[in-house]
Amino acid sequence: MKNIGVGSSLINELGQNNALLDGRVLSINLYANNSSVTLQLDIQPRAGSLSGILRLVFQNVKEFYFNYEDEVTFFYIQRYKLFQKKEGDYYLCIDPFDETQIVSENDNGVVLAENISGILLNDQ
Repeated sequence: MKNIGVGSSLINELGQNNALLDGRVLSINLYANNSSVTLQLDIQPRAGSLSGILRLVFQNVKEFYFNYEDEVTFFYIQRYKLFQKKEGDYYLCIDPFDETQIVSENDNGVVLAENISGILLNDQ
């Protein structure tokens, strides 16, 4: 395991090497801890960007929603949004309506959380 960043440093790291673009979500895991929720996304990053499986960990999740239909590939990431909102929360959308850094009610595959971190796992 290798820690690759927290918060804005993680966003910068992922943006520099386009690790999410053309990646694929492998799993979505939710954990309830007392009064908070943690969500983990395991992602196969874009070929040539990072070596291993990227685990994004969202802590103190405020909102999440994913919609899946079996007629499409399971969360292949063609476009995405990942940014820190003015309020300080982190917003990830892996099926955005548009590519602006504005939350849209038409976005899908969304996580809104107080904290985000990234870990690089060995190939499994």
